Amino acid sequence: MRSFLFFLILVLGFAGCKKPGANATLENQLTSGTWRVSSYIENGDNQTDLFLGYVFDFENAGNIVILFESNVNDGSWVRTNTSDTEPRIRLNFGNTAPLQKLNWEWEATMRTDDI
Repeated sequence: MRSFLFFLILVLGFAGCKKPGANATLENQLTSGTWRVSSYIENGDNQTDLFLGYVFDFENAGNIVILFESNVNDGSWVRTNTSDTEPRIRLNFGNTAPLQKLNWEWEATMRTDDI
């Protein structure tokens, strides 16, 4: 399982929405705005540029809509445990490059009101 500082990897961008706050459920935080990859480092290699321009919109039903330029892709997410202190989600984007690099179980190691 890959673990990372969830909010350093994905930056929440709210277009006029009120942030749900650090004490909100992970599901509420994920579905309350759009996300971008602000840092992606794999085996010491910074690969953040692979995700420039991608916007991720997590939906309540476990779907993810991914916008890139004029293209729309989809993926899915599911909560894999019930821990409030170490919540985990599994992402699945199929075999579409570079999105397949995100096909893992991720652990939210920190959540704050300020991103």
